[in-house]
Amino acid sequence: MKKFLKSFFLFLLAPLFVLIGFYVLTDPFKNHNKFDLNNFSGVNREYVSMELFLKNYPSQKYNSFIFGSSRACGLNVYTWKLCLPKDAKPFLFQAWAETLTGIYQKVNYLNNKGVNLRDVVILIDVPSTFDNEQESTKALSLKDYRLSGRSYMYNQAMFFYAYLKPSIFYESIKNVCHSQPTAITFDTITNDWKNVNCLNYNIKPIQDSTLSKEKFSDRYKGSVSKSLISSEYLDVLVKIKRIFRKRNTRYKIVITPAYT
Repeated sequence: MKKFLKSFFLFLLAPLFVLIGFYVLTDPFKNHNKFDLNNFSGVNREYVSMELFLKNYPSQKYNSFIFGSSRACGLNVYTWKLCLPKDAKPFLFQAWAETLTGIYQKVNYLNNKGVNLRDVVILIDVPSTFDNEQESTKALSLKDYRLSGRSYMYNQAMFFYAYLKPSIFYESIKNVCHSQPTAITFDTITNDWKNVNCLNYNIKPIQDSTLSKEKFSDRYKGSVSKSLISSEYLDVLVKIKRIFRKRNTRYKIVITPAYT
């Protein structure tokens, strides 16, 4: 009977072992093999930002930071650097679907590591910055374990759970079978998006509202959004301010424009 049960459980677990093997082999989220700079444009952005910071900080000694979500791409490092002292070493510490809690985690991490927080810009999205539901188990927005306080194994378990989605599993197998080099779409020092920002940072994009007003209809309906800064978020903002005051940080908090 024991032999039968053992064989039965091994039979049930065999598909799981196969899936784990494929997960390790394909490394769909590029987060458990040694960090390199290949094919990172579509994976967890916070992980890439964190690894890039750790890789470069010993030589770069960053002292200026932009924090924000995907909209942080709107304020590129190349433009900002023109307003900073000549010895500025800026870095875009970006994450997809970034929240205020996530920004605090990064500021606190850098403070605890003794990193110079001389100049900082925080970009706020309304209302997504104040929505902690974004800090979910989704692979693209899962918080880095070194910032969230969760374990490495927890993050790997959540990534594996995301890998079970058929479309991701199929895509990972296809990428292994037909691997093609992908151009890096961000600056490997500043973490800025170089496909747009590096060459065209001083050119207005064609979707700019001042150039194509006809594409932006009037959506104001006379209503005012509800208050977003709860007592919990106020406490987070106070914690960030305390760190900045302690480190004599020059900082700006910018609410990015939203068209919804």
